[in-house]
Amino acid sequence: MPFGERTLRLSSKTELKIPNVIRTSIPEQTVRQYQSYCKETGFTPMSRSSLLRILHVCSASLRKSLQGLDYVSSEGAKAFDDIAEVVDKLGDNYQGGMSWSEELIKKLKLMKRYLKGDFKVHVSQSSRVPDHCRPHALSYSSDPDFTQSCEHPHDLACDRCNLFPAIFQDIELKYIITQSRRNIEAWKAHLLRSVNQDEARIDILNALKEQEVLVVLDWAMKFLPRKYRESQADWYGKRGISWHISVATRKSKGEIEMLTLIQVFQSCSQDSIAVLAAIEDVVKQLKEEMPDIKSIIFRQDNAGCYHSAATMLGLQQLACQQNVALRMDFSDPQGGKDPCDRKAATVKSHMRTFLNSFCGNLKEILRGSLVRQN
Repeated sequence: MPFGERTLRLSSKTELKIPNVIRTSIPEQTVRQYQSYCKETGFTPMSRSSLLRILHVCSASLRKSLQGLDYVSSEGAKAFDDIAEVVDKLGDNYQGGMSWSEELIKKLKLMKRYLKGDFKVHVSQSSRVPDHCRPHALSYSSDPDFTQSCEHPHDLACDRCNLFPAIFQDIELKYIITQSRRNIEAWKAHLLRSVNQDEARIDILNALKEQEVLVVLDWAMKFLPRKYRESQADWYGKRGISWHISVATRKSKGEIEMLTLIQVFQSCSQDSIAVLAAIEDVVKQLKEEMPDIKSIIFRQDNAGCYHSAATMLGLQQLACQQNVALRMDFSDPQGGKDPCDRKAATVKSHMRTFLNSFCGNLKEILRGSLVRQN
């Protein structure tokens, strides 16, 4: 789960607070990655069985119904399944037979696990592997303004990164393979950009001054109205309520403080007009909380309602009215908005808890009054 924590009690009665984080790999794969890391760093880990027992005690929470899943990652993962299906069908007619298809499917699974787990760990600021070097991989060779040179050569190759082009040398189904290849390359580029943009966000937080605020903006998933023990007729035909979440972060006396602001719209289009109204309200409230604020850095994904010309022009006018410097930063689609997702999940949980407890208590009160009347 992306929020919450679990308490682990040791035999010495010591309590350890362990955060619930999303684990995208099975325990066996997690242990294998940890042992490889310990081998690279020269650290002697515990035995495999002990590590698996630790993961069993600190198990990850399972979410069976995911909402707002990263579509770039989901399409990239689905592309591997599409290619595996094509390879399996070709196994009967291709000259290599079933042994050829089984070998390619094995390589596809290895490449999928690599992108899902180890690739983001291998990406760094400086690497002799071209796909792992952030400045080199993000450079655009035809435009010198978007090109950065490295002081080291790129003379090494990653065997698992090279698995992907090697597989496509043996497959000839044009349309499905080409489309799947684009989706996988987009997924890999998405992961690379996400790592680079996370580093940029950390740099902003480290350089944040006491008169500056970083605000992450996002539209949460529409909240459906709920009733206590609602009937099927109440459930059908619902219209979701739009709500916009802004998570402000600042430094005060060396400590990081966060403030969450939520704007609820009974009925609206999630366009630039609604975004400007939400941003104006956020700026006014921040000015009331911190009168000496001089600069606000807004960070949001690359949705059309944020990067439109109307939003940019409206921000310039708002900056002049409020006498504060406003800056807009954009992250990759479906990325860079983790604080808003965590707050949205917490708010929804509190709303469900309040609804169940309030209606349950109201039912008990009414039942007690009927008994006294009888």
